[in-house]
Formats: sequence, C-alpha cells, structure tokens
Amino acid sequence: MADRITHNLNLEVAPNFADDTYAGIWNMLVNAGKTEAEALQDLLDAWTAGNARRRETWAQQEAADRNLQEAQAQAERDAAEQQRQELEREAKLERREVEKKKPKLNDFDDERMVGDAIAPRPSPYAINKLQNFKYVELFYFTPQGCLDAVKNAHTAADDALGLTGTDGYVILQPIAAYKASRNVVRDEDLTWDQMIMGKNAMLQMAEKLGWSVKHVTALVTFYFNLKQHPSRMLESGNQALLLYQA
Repeated sequence: MADRITHNLNLEVAPNFADDTYAGIWNMLVNAGKTEAEALQDLLDAWTAGNARRRETWAQQEAADRNLQEAQAQAERDAAEQQRQELEREAKLERREVEKKKPKLNDFDDERMVGDAIAPRPSPYAINKLQNFKYVELFYFTPQGCLDAVKNAHTAADDALGLTGTDGYVILQPIAAYKASRNVVRDEDLTWDQMIMGKNAMLQMAEKLGWSVKHVTALVTFYFNLKQHPSRMLESGNQALLLYQA
C-alpha cells in the first residue's frame, strides 16, 4: 500500500532550481550539453510532471476518504433507523398487549357530548361494578345510596379480607368494600327524583372511570329522552318510565 499523503499537494510551489541546493544536478545537465536555461527548464518540467502525478494520487485519496466517511455515516444512520424501528415495534406490541387486557365495549356512532357535574361518592362495590362495565343499581349513586355507603364503611370489619381480581392480578381487598348493600333499592322502585339524581352521579362516575365519551353520551341521551317523554304527562307516566328504564 502506498504511503498516505498527509498534506495538500495543490499548495506545493516549484523550488528554485537555480539555487545552490540543485547545483550538482544542474551542472550534470549542463555538462551533458544543455544550456543553463535548458537545464533549468528540464528540472522544472520534471518537478511539474511529478507534482501532477502526486496531485492525482492526492485527489484519489481525498475521494476515497469521502466515500469511507459517507459509508460510515450511512451505516450509523442505518443502525439508528433499525434500532428506532425495533423500538417502535416493541412499543406497538406492548400497546397491543395492554389493549388486549382492557375490557371492551361495542363501538357506535354518536357525536353528543357529556356535560360536567360533581357526583357524590358511591360505595366501592358500585364503583367496582361500574369500572368493570357490569350492571349496578342506580340506588348506589343516589344521595341515600352514598349515605348508606358511608355508614357501611364505618361498620365494616377492618380485618375481613378476601381475594379479588384487578387488571389481571389477584389481590387482597376488604370484603365489605365489594359486598352489595342490604338496603339497596331496585331501579323500578326508586322515586323519579332518585332516578334523576342517581343517573347523574352514575354518568359522572362512568366518565371518571374511563368510559368512552360515546358510551356515556348514549346513556345521557337515553335519560334525556326519558325525561322528555310525553308519557310523563299521564297520571302514572313516571312510574311507567321508571319501570321501562329499569
């Protein structure tokens, strides 16, 4: 392998061949029959030709260096892109696994929005049912149901624990916290005002627990239509609608 050129040969300047440094070779040319001018020109021509060859070698070396640097840079970019794609695939797989573990509700098309409201705090039993998309009586979300939850919380035994499943894990939870109230009132036996207050608190809690806007809005629409139903003008209209919504 040829020695690596360490400086730019395009910057080289021809030496002064009339200098005493070159007197020996200059005299040899003169003694061989060259004039002084011809000897100087021969030396300059020889240097110029050699410099041209060296500059070509320099240009090839520079091009090879650029190609090598570009190849290395491209290899680094390719490795970084491959790593990014691998991380993206792993993250996508993780998100897919998380989505698989979530409870699913059938989708539907509805653009109505849900208003904000402050709801009373129902019992852990009711919250657990709602969080897992299971039926739970509206009573638990009425003021009477929330008051009943507070009373039961004060009377529950602190050491009564049981196993329950949460997000794929089995954990210990207070049994009383996941036990239905003995004072629960069936939906059809609620008063009209209790139904209205209960559904408001229930919808607010459903939104807080991560129910989709579409599903919450569907229930909002259902209760709105119930409240505006012409049957309410009848003598037993409210009771009939309470039975219907139950």
